[in-house]
Amino acid sequence: MINRKWLYIIEWAFIFAISFYFTSFVPAFALCILTLIKQDKKWFQIFLFTFLPAIVLLNKKEWLIYLFFLCICCYIAYLIDRLEEKEKLFRRITDNERQHIYELEKTKQQLIHSSKKLVQLTELKERNRIASQLHDSIGHAIAGIYMQLQAAQKIKSKDINQSDKLLDKSIKELSETLMLVRQTVHNLVPQNKLGFHTLKQIIDSYSFCEIDFQYSDSFSQITDVYWEILISNVKEALTNTFKHSKATHVMIQLTTNRHFVRLYIKDNGIGSLLIEDNLGLRGMRTRINEVGGTLSIHGVGGFTIVCHLPLNEEGEIRDAEYFDSR
Repeated sequence: MINRKWLYIIEWAFIFAISFYFTSFVPAFALCILTLIKQDKKWFQIFLFTFLPAIVLLNKKEWLIYLFFLCICCYIAYLIDRLEEKEKLFRRITDNERQHIYELEKTKQQLIHSSKKLVQLTELKERNRIASQLHDSIGHAIAGIYMQLQAAQKIKSKDINQSDKLLDKSIKELSETLMLVRQTVHNLVPQNKLGFHTLKQIIDSYSFCEIDFQYSDSFSQITDVYWEILISNVKEALTNTFKHSKATHVMIQLTTNRHFVRLYIKDNGIGSLLIEDNLGLRGMRTRINEVGGTLSIHGVGGFTIVCHLPLNEEGEIRDAEYFDSR
């Protein structure tokens, strides 16, 4: 391949040769300044390749026209150089952002993987705790009752009275063990069960203004994790309505489909053009972002809050990702 330097020299020589016969070609020397500036040539070289041929070949009037054309070319060269610098800067920023996005995604996947392991270890620890509790309390009690029944059976033919005492004692201890089993199972079930009834009770007990609550027929896909988020966000929204909105009516819609759970809250209050991301709104946003959802807030024509909580392809709530981020 021909070197760019030699290609430029050949181009310049061709223009110089033609300019001896046709002076109208002399302004073409001004076009060379674009290449010279781009190649960071010295001022002496720029003078040699652009000014000198014009001085030799042109008269004073033509020289002034050439100088004007040369200034325009210099300005164009300056603009091209600035645009190229901005393009390089834009590419560098884009590459850095792409790299940061890649690193963030990689870190996210690592956190999700680590959190899933933590959830599994937590579940295993809880299972071991339950197994230990069953073994230490209920297991020992049943083992003692079993030995008493064996002893009662063996002495039944020799001492019927002692056998009956052991049998009565075994029945009593078995009854106590059964109560212990019920208490253990009862302690494993959460006392404050979250769900639709809890949410509706909160809405029904709100007395500041009228609430129109609209909802779907089925909430079987919503688990306790999402109920916790929905209930907390409804509480926060109703509290803000009471404090700031001066509303007389609030509409709350709770709907679900295969892809997401949607909570829509709107009042007819004064609204706010400038929404301050206070502690309550930040809490709502954090809870929703932790499960990969979105939160939209608008203050025109009243105050509107729209929450979307995602479901996976099987229509199940993304509980694991919520626990991963906690």
